[in-house]
Amino acid sequence: MDKLNELFNKFQEYFIANPRYAYLIGAVILAIFGLGSISGKSWATDPANSNQRIWYNILGGKWFGRIIGILFLLGALGFLLAFMYTK
Repeated sequence: MDKLNELFNKFQEYFIANPRYAYLIGAVILAIFGLGSISGKSWATDPANSNQRIWYNILGGKWFGRIIGILFLLGALGFLLAFMYTK
């Protein structure tokens, strides 16, 4: 358990010293979820809570996935811009 804590501390220290790469990882993760949502993959579009379930039922699976996908891609774009402008 101590080695695992030590490993997480090293990752944390690295990303604090180099936040640029944390932004890049965030952009990649959000882009993956965005593309998965837009393409209608169930692992990306299944509602996580009751509020999302309400929107899923109102909009339908297709439009819910598209809207969530666009929001994820906008977040990925924001992280990518932060990556590009952070030194």
